Amino acid sequence: MTKISKVRPDKKLLAFTFAILCFPVFAEDKWASTDINVRTGPGASFAVMGQLRTNEKVEIFGIANGWAQILFENVEGYVSNSLLLSERPQTPAEQETARIEKERRQAETEKEKAKAKRLHILIVIGGIIGTFVILKFRQ
Repeated sequence: MTKISKVRPDKKLLAFTFAILCFPVFAEDKWASTDINVRTGPGASFAVMGQLRTNEKVEIFGIANGWAQILFENVEGYVSNSLLLSERPQTPAEQETARIEKERRQAETEKEKAKAKRLHILIVIGGIIGTFVILKFRQ
């Protein structure tokens, strides 16, 4: 008769499995609005471990009490969530392109308004002339 031994799971593996199943991980990309201190814990009293540079992309793994948990140089770090942007900032070239496009649309709108104004004036003049002609022929 063979004896069957009990298999005991590795404690680390068990803890990892528990963490994965019980604490869903989400990741969200954000961008630094300015140079931001990365801290060792979620608060201004924690030590600074480095800095994110303006417009640098960072992946957020959680947010608590206004502090975003990130992975910074392969180490867990925290930054103030209020200093992060939800959308990628435009590059200077993209900003210039957007400015030119906005000016083009404004010029086109002004051109359409001027055209509509001229048409309105022609309609009014046509109405006046039409009224004059009708009155002239009624006599």
